[in-house]
Amino acid sequence: MRRRQIFLSIAFAASMAGGCLGSGGYGSPSDPSGSQTPSNGGGASDNGNSSGSPEGSGSSSGAAGASGAAGSSGTTGGSAGSSGTVDPPTPPPPPAPPAKTGTIALTVDKTTDTVRLNEEKSYVVTITPADGFSGSVALEADGLAAGMTATFYSSDPAVTAAITSVNVMTTAAVTVNMKVKVASDMATPAASVPVSIKGTSGTITSSANLGVMVPAELLVAIPSNLRATGQGGIVPHSGAAHAS
Repeated sequence: MRRRQIFLSIAFAASMAGGCLGSGGYGSPSDPSGSQTPSNGGGASDNGNSSGSPEGSGSSSGAAGASGAAGSSGTTGGSAGSSGTVDPPTPPPPPAPPAKTGTIALTVDKTTDTVRLNEEKSYVVTITPADGFSGSVALEADGLAAGMTATFYSSDPAVTAAITSVNVMTTAAVTVNMKVKVASDMATPAASVPVSIKGTSGTITSSANLGVMVPAELLVAIPSNLRATGQGGIVPHSGAAHAS
């Protein structure tokens, strides 16, 4: 009888010890807390995720930075390309209708000048309106000798094409440039060539005179393989001398 009581006491103590161990979270499979992953493991997992996110962000930022740098370079290249582009010259405005009233006066900055063979000189022609003049003025040069040309250009440096007329729409004077050129093979006259510069707008006209003197001279073309000497002779580049 006594042995049975001791055995029951030991069995009860073992049962109590097992209950205590189960309530500690290590022995009870049905206990939710016992099936959880230890907190240290979860922390390691969280740390891994956290360290992964900054790396991903860094890669994205690096890609964005590289892309931005490439975009900036492209923009800079585009700017350089546009700065190197030359815009076409501005054409002159279309001619206005001829004036019906008023007057004009033409003057030239020189009355006489000398232009040599194969030379070109520029002159300033001024058109001054009066009495309410407003309209287009056609320009021409008369009296040119054979081998001479006269061309009119706008005083606006952006307009490089030759013009045949100019609009005079205000009370202020308007200036144009006239270039006179003499050909290299022109037969030189004995006296000056009187050139008449005319401006016409409907029935309204005005003119100015320029006397051009072309000196009597002869242009001699020397072949590129020859050179002149100081003694009046001509020596070819090969070194052989020609008699003067």
